[in-house]
Order: sequence, then structure tokens, then C-alpha cells
Amino acid sequence: MADDELERFKSDIALHEYAAHVGYELDKAENGRREMVMRHGSDKISIRKDADGHYVFYSFRDASDHGTIIDFVMSRQSKNMGETRKVLRLWSGTDRLPLYEPLEAAPKFDRDLVQAEFAKAKPLGWHDYLENERKIPRSVLTSTRFKGCLRVDRRGNVIFPHADAEGICGFEKRNRGFKGFADLGQKALWRSVGLGGDSVLVIAEGTIDCLSHAALFPSAATRYASFAGGLSELQEALIAEECRRMPPGSEIVSITHPDAEGERYNEVIPLAAGSLPFRVHRPDGVKDWNDALRARHGPASEAISFPAVL
Repeated sequence: MADDELERFKSDIALHEYAAHVGYELDKAENGRREMVMRHGSDKISIRKDADGHYVFYSFRDASDHGTIIDFVMSRQSKNMGETRKVLRLWSGTDRLPLYEPLEAAPKFDRDLVQAEFAKAKPLGWHDYLENERKIPRSVLTSTRFKGCLRVDRRGNVIFPHADAEGICGFEKRNRGFKGFADLGQKALWRSVGLGGDSVLVIAEGTIDCLSHAALFPSAATRYASFAGGLSELQEALIAEECRRMPPGSEIVSITHPDAEGERYNEVIPLAAGSLPFRVHRPDGVKDWNDALRARHGPASEAISFPAVL
């Protein structure tokens, strides 16, 4: 079957070998047994092998630029699906000596190791990346709403902890030119502090979206949650539980990105909200609320339209 063929391409073709074939070179300073970083001009990507056996890549320039070898060929070589099949069939049918060692598949979730690593992180007091590049005020970062929700690891990366019903199970890692997730971790839900009197729950794809929204629309009655993209069944259940914790009559507000994925999330989140009022809050003319926040610090701010404060 055609779908079986695509699955074989994703697992059987070593993406780092194919990337080398089309001009990508190894970045020797940033490689290990489970990750290979490669460059082609200004394009820098990380290549890994997921626990399901699929080779995947992530762009350092654009968080939305990621996927399997199918996405790699379609985006990097401007091929449609039919053309991509032909390219990969030809590649699969040719014997070649490998240039690199095979990548090890990512191991499965290990809560104990994740929590041990998280315990080494220090509470965030300030951070150059968040304050100077992302333009999030220190007053927001150190506010009661986000106390304990933001940390810094030993490499200086910002840590956004994810928790499920049993506790910490993973964490996002962000810094200038870097985006990652905890090794052996599992995406769940990042949450701000819940305070008495809260009547609004803002749900975002990323934690930086939450922090940006809080900076633009200060509110003592708004709490925040983010899921780091993807929105698995586990995350849907956690969002539903978070909605149930809100007082009766509270409003659920989605601030997902204005793209196809954001639209998909906005079909799922209202189901989790149940009977609570739901709406979408998006900026005009920019990709997300952090772009809107940063625009206020530059000449583009006059062109940005901001809806009413929550």
C-alpha cells in the first residue's frame, strides 16, 4: 500500500545520509549518538531517530519547520508528494556506503531521570534571551503568577516544566537559537500558578506565547497553560482537567497561532472546555503574540492592532 511505502521511507532511509547527499555538512561540535546537527548555508537542522523508528529533523531557524524525510524532500527540494515518492524510491533502490554511524533511536519516557535533571535547574530570576530577544519584562517573569514555573538549567537554557497527573514528566528548553525538550521526557502541560479569583484560562501552543500575552494584557484574574505543540490525547485530557478546575462561568481563551495547526487546535480545545465560554484571541498582522510584543519595541508597532484587553 502507498501509506506503507511512506512509513518505510520514514524509517528505512537514514535522513542524515540523505541530507549529506543534497549538500548538508556535519556540524562536528554539536553531535552525539542520538542527534546529528547539519548545516547547508544558513539552514541548520537537528536530525534524530524517534522511538517509533522514524528519522525526523528540526530547524534551528523556524520552530514550525520540522518533520520526517517526506517533509524534508518536499520543503527543501520543492517537490510534491508524487515527486517525493519517486525521489525516495530511486534513493532506496541504490546501494551506497554510509558516511556516518547510524543514529540510535530515542529511548522511551523515563520519569525518574527527567525529574532528577529538572531538580538541578535553578529558579529563574532574569534571562537575557527572554528579556532582550523576546522582550518579556522582568516584572512578568518574576511575578507571583509565574513563580516556580520558570527555571534555568546548568547550560543557561530557560526551562518550562511539563507535568501530568503524577508530576513533572518533561520540560521545554529555550535559548537564543535553540529549542529542545527534555531527553527521555514526555510532553504534558505547562501551567502558571493558579490564584484565587481567577476567571480566565489562556491556552497556548508555547509558554513564550503565554508570557507575551501576560505582558501585553496584564490581568490579576488570568492563569495560563501551554502544551508545546502537537496536542496528544494525554494533553487534551490534561487541558480538560485544567478547565474543570476553573470556577463556574470562567472563560477559556485560545491564543494558538493563525495557521493550519492552530485551527486544528481550536477544534479540539473547545471540547476540553466543556460548557465554559470559549473564544480565540489573535493579534492582527503578525504570527503570534510574541511577535506582537516585540513589535511594540520597534518601528512596526504602529502597524499592529491589538484587540481589547482580557
